[in-house]
Amino acid sequence: MYLFYGMMKLPENGAIYIYEGIMARRRATKRKKRKKKWIKGAIRRPGALRAKAKRAGALGPDGKIKMSWLRAKAKGKDQTAKQARLAITMRSFKKKKKRKSGRKR
Repeated sequence: MYLFYGMMKLPENGAIYIYEGIMARRRATKRKKRKKKWIKGAIRRPGALRAKAKRAGALGPDGKIKMSWLRAKAKGKDQTAKQARLAITMRSFKKKKKRKSGRKR
């Protein structure tokens, strides 16, 4: 609680009225820090989606899971849908390229 002073113009006669009051102070809520290793917690069953894709014949010649199969499986609320949505998200991440050791930037 803290004391505050304010000014208010009265509509009837236009006089300025100074008042004081007590107000509750809002508590500043701290934001939660983002986890740095969220992917580690998101992958619960490593290799499960790949095994399902292999059984369904959805692996391409390069060994990657076909995007059309992932998009079809991503619709829904079951475990496979969650895994497929995460796989689509992970596929969009870019890999860092290694720089040549002789060059400086």
